[in-house]
Amino acid sequence: MPNMAKLCTFEIQRFKAMGVKTIRFDEIQEEQLRKCMKVLNVSAAQKAFDIMIVKHVSILEKNKELTQEVQDLKNELRRIKGQVTSYFRATESFNNFVKTLDKETINRY
Repeated sequence: MPNMAKLCTFEIQRFKAMGVKTIRFDEIQEEQLRKCMKVLNVSAAQKAFDIMIVKHVSILEKNKELTQEVQDLKNELRRIKGQVTSYFRATESFNNFVKTLDKETINRY
């Protein structure tokens, strides 16, 4: 009977050979996973490993989604920062213009 490391290597190669990029799974109870891991025959160990691979892939997919959300938020923050910078530049320009006016002109308006 192969040891778990050999079984894991075999499973990874099997998934790669099938071209699996995305694996979806229905919620599997932790008790089922524990039972599979306790049983020492290849099919039960293989099933447990399949469950672990699926959960790991799901976590990676969620991480990818969160990474995209973070990138979107960074882009929005850059856009807002640009608007704030433009506002301050416009305010500074206006203040410089006001400084050039004499008091008589200011009082007329």
